[in-house]
Amino acid sequence: MEDISNYILIPTITAILFMVPSILLDAWLCKIGMIRSNKNLIIIFVIFMVLFKPVMFKDWSWWTFGLVLLLGQLGLHRYDLGVTIKKGRWWRVPKEKKKNRSNSK
Repeated sequence: MEDISNYILIPTITAILFMVPSILLDAWLCKIGMIRSNKNLIIIFVIFMVLFKPVMFKDWSWWTFGLVLLLGQLGLHRYDLGVTIKKGRWWRVPKEKKKNRSNSK
């Protein structure tokens, strides 16, 4: 029973706890027009990182690891963020829809 707890239950709960802020950050950045949302990639990234934390980052605290996960999410969207810096927000939306967005606010 202890093996199930250590290798399945704790990593699953930890992954869920780290997914919530990551998905909220992704949704906020998408809402303000900085990135295109990609929740599937974030979920895969968080699960991978949580499962391999004991092997790759064993002497890191969970607080440091959580901060690295959130910053790593920005690394997943580095192309979108780079293009947003160059072209401005909503660069991927056609010009007709941009006018509708700015008029509705």
